[in-house]
Amino acid sequence: MTIRKRLALMTLLCFAIILVAGAGMILAEREHEKETEVQEHIAAVQERVVLLNPLTSDYLLFLNDRAEQQWMLVNGELEQELAELPSHFGRDHDALIELQESHAKLSQLFTRLCEAVDTGAPGEENAKALALRDELASQLHLLSKNMREQISHLAQETQEKHDRIQSMMNYLTNVAFLALVFLLLGLLLWVRRSILKPLELLQSGTETIAGGDYERTILIDSQDELGALANSFNKMAGAVKEKVTDLNAELWERKRAEEQIRQKTQDLTLVNLLNDAVNRGDSLQELTRLLSEETKRIFSSHGATLYLLSEDRERLIMQNLALPPAMTKQLEKLIGMRVPAISIPLKAEGLYLETLHTGESRLINDPETIQRLMAEFVETAHLSKVLRRMVRKLIPQIYRLLGIQSTIIVPLAAEGESLGLLDIARAEPFTESDLKRFEAIAGQLTAIIKRKQAEEALQERATRLELIARVGHRTTAILDLDALLHQAVNLIGDTFGYYNVAILLVEGDDIVLMATTLPAAHHLERRTRLRVGCEGITGWVAGSGEPLLVPDVSQEPRYRNVLEGTKTRSELAVPIKLKGLVIGVLDVQSDEKDAFSEEDTVVLQTLADQLAVAIENAKLYERIRRYAAQLEQRVAERTAELTAVNKELESFAYSVSHDLRAPLRSIDGFSHALQEDYPDKLDATGQDYLNRVRAASQRMGQLIDDLLKLSRLTRGQMRREQIDLSGLAREIAGELRETQPGRAAEFVIEPDLAADGDARLLRVMLQNLLGNAWKFTAHHPRARIEFGVTEHDGERAYFVRDDGAGFDMAYADKLFGAFQRLHTRTEFEGSGIGLATVQRIVYRHGGRVWAKGAVEQGATFYFTLPSRGDETE
Repeated sequence: MTIRKRLALMTLLCFAIILVAGAGMILAEREHEKETEVQEHIAAVQERVVLLNPLTSDYLLFLNDRAEQQWMLVNGELEQELAELPSHFGRDHDALIELQESHAKLSQLFTRLCEAVDTGAPGEENAKALALRDELASQLHLLSKNMREQISHLAQETQEKHDRIQSMMNYLTNVAFLALVFLLLGLLLWVRRSILKPLELLQSGTETIAGGDYERTILIDSQDELGALANSFNKMAGAVKEKVTDLNAELWERKRAEEQIRQKTQDLTLVNLLNDAVNRGDSLQELTRLLSEETKRIFSSHGATLYLLSEDRERLIMQNLALPPAMTKQLEKLIGMRVPAISIPLKAEGLYLETLHTGESRLINDPETIQRLMAEFVETAHLSKVLRRMVRKLIPQIYRLLGIQSTIIVPLAAEGESLGLLDIARAEPFTESDLKRFEAIAGQLTAIIKRKQAEEALQERATRLELIARVGHRTTAILDLDALLHQAVNLIGDTFGYYNVAILLVEGDDIVLMATTLPAAHHLERRTRLRVGCEGITGWVAGSGEPLLVPDVSQEPRYRNVLEGTKTRSELAVPIKLKGLVIGVLDVQSDEKDAFSEEDTVVLQTLADQLAVAIENAKLYERIRRYAAQLEQRVAERTAELTAVNKELESFAYSVSHDLRAPLRSIDGFSHALQEDYPDKLDATGQDYLNRVRAASQRMGQLIDDLLKLSRLTRGQMRREQIDLSGLAREIAGELRETQPGRAAEFVIEPDLAADGDARLLRVMLQNLLGNAWKFTAHHPRARIEFGVTEHDGERAYFVRDDGAGFDMAYADKLFGAFQRLHTRTEFEGSGIGLATVQRIVYRHGGRVWAKGAVEQGATFYFTLPSRGDETE
C-alpha cells in the first residue's frame, strides 16, 4: 500500500474517532446543558416554595391585601416554573406529578385561607374561623414542607443525572484522547519505519551521490513512493554517472581543445611577432633573441637555440645561447672563461649531420642520450683542444647545472635546401604534441629566415652596390692618374675595412705597384715590379686575366710577400681589364684567414671594371690636357689674328660706307635737278630711267645707313640694366598703331616681363621684331601680335608671335643673314637688315635667337637674354 493511501486511511480513522467522540460529547453536552437548565428551574421552584412559607406567615400576621398579592405573585411564578418542568422530565414523571398536585393543593389551601380570613368579622373573635384559619395555615406549612422535600428529591435526582452525564462526557473524552494518542503513536511508529528511515537512506544516498559517488545504490524495498523515489534516485545516479562521464569526457576534450587553441594562439603570436620584427627590419640576431625569449615562455624551457649552416655548408654556426643570465654566469664560472662563439663542423656519423641529411625531427627524453649529445657537441664544436678537454670532463656537472631532461631537434629546410637546425631543452619531458608544435614553429621560422636571409642578401647587395657606386663616382671624377689610384685604394680600404688594398698596373712584361694603403709600403710604390704570369698572386692574375681567392696564403705556393712587414693571412686579387686586355690588378688582403667570399670577388671585380674606365679616362685626360694646352696656344694665336682682321673689316666697312654716301648724294641730287630743270628735254623713257636711277641711289643710301647702324651696334659700349620689356613693347605697339590708325590689329603683351640688358639695343631689337610682325600681317583684315615668355630647354625664352604671312621653314637659315629677303619688295618693303640686327643684339647679350613659322600661318621669333651672372663670354 502506498504512503498516500496509508495516510488517507489514517486520516479517515482519525476523523472517525474525532467524529464519534465529538458526536458523543455533543450529545452529552446537550444533556448536560439540559440538566443544568432543569436544575436551574428546580432551584427557582425551590426558592419560590421556600419564599411562600414566610409570605404565608406574613399574611396570617398582617391579613392585608398586600401580603396576599405578594404570596399570589410568588405562587404565580412557581406555577410558571412548574409548568416548564414537564418539557425536561416529561409529563409522566412521578415526582413532577406529585409536586404539581401538591402545588395545586397549596393554592387551594391559600385560597380557602384567604376566604376564611375574609368571612370573619373584624375585631370579633370567632373560634371556629380561627380554628379553620389555623388549620389551613398548618396545612399550608405542612404542604410547603412536603413540596420542599419533593423538590429536594427532584433536585437530587437531577443532580445525579447531571453527574452521570458529566461522567459519561469525561469518559468519552478520555477514550477519544487515548484513541488519538494510540493512533498518533502508531502513526509515528509507521512514519519512523516507513518514511523517516527511508528518507534517511535517501538523504545519505543523495549526499553520497552529491559528493560524486555515483556507484552508491539506495536500498529501499518498499513498494510505496519512497521505494519509487529511491529507485528513481538510483536511476538518476546512473544517468548522472553516464552524463558526468560524458561531461568529463567532453570537458577533457574541451580542455584539450582549449589547450590546443591556447598553444596555437601562442604559436601564431610568436609567428606574428617574428613577422612584425622582420617587417620592422630587425636583424637576424634580434629575431633569434625574440625567438628564444618567446619559446622560453611558451614551452617553459631554456628557450630555442638556432644553428645556421655556414656559406661553405660544412659547419653549423650557433646564433644564440639560450640560457638564463644567471645560469650563463654559473656556466662561465664552471669552465673558467666566457662562453665562446660556437661553430660545429659537420662530421660523419654525427647526430647533427644525420638530422640534416634525414630531415627528420628528434624528440629525446633519455638523459644518457642527452649527455652523449652534449659530448658530441663538445667533440665537434670549434673549440680549442685545451677548452675541449676541460669541457669534456665537466659534462656531468654541466648537465646537472643545466638540468636538461628532454630536448627537441628540428631541421630547418626550404625547397629542399637545408638552412640549419633548431633545438630546445627543458627539465620536464617533452611530448609528441610539443614536438609537433615546435615543428610548426620551425616551419614558420624557416620561411622567415629564408625571407630574412634574402632581404639581408639584397640589403647587403644594395649596400655593396651603393658602396661600389660611391667609390666609382668618387674615383671616376678624378682625372689625375696618381691621385686616382691613391684615392681608389683608400676609398676601398675605408669602405670595406680591408687590411691592405693595392693597385698594380701593367707596364710591358711587368706589373708595377702604383698605390697601397699600407703606410710602411709607400716607399715601394713605382719601385716594386713583378713579372706578369710568373711572380706572385698579382703576377699570376695579370697573366691569366682571372681572379684568384686565397683563403690561407701560407698554403698558396704562388704567394710572394713583396711588401715588408705585412700580416697578410688571406688575399683576393682581380684583374683590371679594358676592352679585354689586362691593364692592371686590384689586390686586397686581410690579416685573418677565410676573410673573403665569392661575393667579395664579384664586388671587387665590379670595382676593378670601374677602375679600368677611370684609369683610361685619367690617361685620356692627360693626353687631352696636353693636346688642349697646344690647342689653346693655337686658338689664342688665331683669335688674335681674327680680332685684328675683324677690326680692319669693320674699319673698312665704315670707311667704304662713309665714302660712298657722298657720290650717292651727288647722283640723287643731280638726278633730281634734271627732273626739275629739264623735264621737257627727256622723253618718257628718259624720265623712267632717271626715276630708276634716283630710286636705286636712295635704296643704296638706305643700305649704307643700315650697314653703318649695324657696324655701330657691334662697336658701341653696352650699358646693362634691368629693362621693363613689357612697357617697352607697349610703347612700340603704340607707335606702330599711330602709323596706321585704321588697321584692325590686336597686341597681346604679357605683363611684368623684364630682362637684364642695354636699353637702347633692346629697344632696337623689339622695334625690328614687332615692326616685322606689324608689316607681315598688313594683308590680313584682322591681325594678332603677341609678346610673351615661355620655357625652352630649361631656360627662359621670350617670343614675338604673329598670324601673318609666315615663311617656309626650308629657308629658316637665311632669315638672320644681312640683306637676305624671303619676300619681294612689291609684297613687303624693307632692306633685309632688321633680323640681322636682332641677331647681333641678342648675341651681344649672350643669348640666342631662332624662328618657327609656316606660309600664311604666321611666324614666331624666340630669343633668350641671360642675366649677367649667366652670360657666357
